[in-house]
Amino acid sequence: MKAPDDAHAETNLLCALMWSDAKHPTTKTTIEYLTSDDFHSPLHGQLFHIIKEKYQNAEPFSAQLINESLQDEEQRHGNAATLRPLLVDAMTANVVIAEQAEGFADHILSAAYRRQFAAMATTLATAAEHAPEDKLFDIMVEHGKRQREAHRRREGFRPAVAQAKQQAEKLTQRAELFRQHQQKQINTSAPARAPATNLTDMLNVSTNAVSIHVPAATEIHDDSQQQATENQHAQESIR
Repeated sequence: MKAPDDAHAETNLLCALMWSDAKHPTTKTTIEYLTSDDFHSPLHGQLFHIIKEKYQNAEPFSAQLINESLQDEEQRHGNAATLRPLLVDAMTANVVIAEQAEGFADHILSAAYRRQFAAMATTLATAAEHAPEDKLFDIMVEHGKRQREAHRRREGFRPAVAQAKQQAEKLTQRAELFRQHQQKQINTSAPARAPATNLTDMLNVSTNAVSIHVPAATEIHDDSQQQATENQHAQESIR
């Protein structure tokens, strides 16, 4: 087991998670799949536990918010001063692509599986020296079951990430098809209008839409001729 390599993978994983989005399929699967016990460094595992708690509570888990949460960790564990330098290392690891989390998480799971295997071998060696002979087989079977479950879990990570990516891709495709369908319905229901080709077409207004009412012309009476006739009759009567 190479602890320096494990520490490098754990730091980079924490960086990839803190700079990612909880909805990203790789990030989502990694946080759900791993536990703090998978980390070689208990302090890295503690930082991961904070991220996982925030994820489960539907809270953002950016580096800044993780740093603010260290105050709570100080009250619970009293080691915030030790965690902050590790958090700074993770913040500045320059791993900001969510897809990279898959490789780092796979390395961490592999190392955890080997540590468990080594621990089992140590336990069996101790049992071989000190346990009652009639208990040896049962002890070996019990540890074998645990190691088989550890192997299943270790091998299931990459298929789980691949399945999450496929589901996300299907959802994206369905959303795009729905958007295209909606746009098609909008285009179909909209009335078709031919573009105006000249000034006459642009100024032409349908008489069904606009009615122009012209008031009747006022009748104008010319009374000059009638007045002249009346004056002539008056003069004749005087004579």
